[in-house]
Amino acid sequence: MKTPNRPSLRRVLWPSAVLLAALLPLSSAVEVTPQEADAPAKTEKLTLDDITWLAGHWQVKDRDSMTEELWMPARGRVMLGLNRSVRGKAHGQFEFLRIVQTKKDTYYWASPGGSPETPFKMTEATEDHVVFENPEHDFPKRIEYRLDGDELTAQIFGDEPGPSWTLKRIGDVK
Repeated sequence: MKTPNRPSLRRVLWPSAVLLAALLPLSSAVEVTPQEADAPAKTEKLTLDDITWLAGHWQVKDRDSMTEELWMPARGRVMLGLNRSVRGKAHGQFEFLRIVQTKKDTYYWASPGGSPETPFKMTEATEDHVVFENPEHDFPKRIEYRLDGDELTAQIFGDEPGPSWTLKRIGDVK
């Protein structure tokens, strides 16, 4: 019995192997756009450990007004804060604040005047700057804190920059 005329395995695989060898270096060459090259590398989840510098008693005073913010250090994945502003002997404004680290993200919760709280997600944190954002909120949409020595600048943003306050550290909170 005559065997059918089949090409040898070597003749079948050799062209495929040559093609694979030629294409293999190209598979690891990935083109990077200028935007991707300038983009920061993905970082790990932002946590309360990134903003321990925020803890403290901060204050700004002028002739007839005073604003202060108090941040307790993180315990149990929560930082508690309080802001109050007074002008002369008039009734002051206040805001209950907290920053909560969940399993997924970290959120700043603001409750001005005791009103229902609004969440802002921590989107950036360095050793002297933190950003919290909620683009769906009317105002503010973004809250930033920046540390410079013993000064803490807080600024709020809507669609445009809003007011800012520069407070001085007047005490530590343990």
